[in-house]
Amino acid sequence: VAAQTGSSASAILTENSRPSPMSAYGRSKLRAEQEIAAITNNYTVLRPALTYGYGAKGNMGRIIKLATFRLAPPFGSIRNRRSLLAIENMCEAVNFVLNSDTTRGQVFILSDPEPTSLADIIYLLRSGAGLRRAEARPYF
Repeated sequence: VAAQTGSSASAILTENSRPSPMSAYGRSKLRAEQEIAAITNNYTVLRPALTYGYGAKGNMGRIIKLATFRLAPPFGSIRNRRSLLAIENMCEAVNFVLNSDTTRGQVFILSDPEPTSLADIIYLLRSGAGLRRAEARPYF
């Protein structure tokens, strides 16, 4: 999703939102998408949110490692909201694109239906790992 925005956005992003990458990496991704679109209409761009699932690496891997420390991290009061994407949902989207002509020439932002907070993520990871919950049960 780096071609769409930076690490956060002040509003909900959709495919109709004007791309505004905030890093050289994001700008290069957007430029690559534009170059492909200039050559052919036989493409589909997928812009996935932070993806989670078994064996997650990168930022999600770091969050998992942090959440599963013996002592709960002090993030219970953080109420930021961020979009995530389950790896199974990513696979479904890729399968759909590969088997459908209706997606040609389009850009799709991929995420799970509801955003979640860092406190919720920590709470759920700790609960799933059988560890004591963080400071306070997050709201749902």
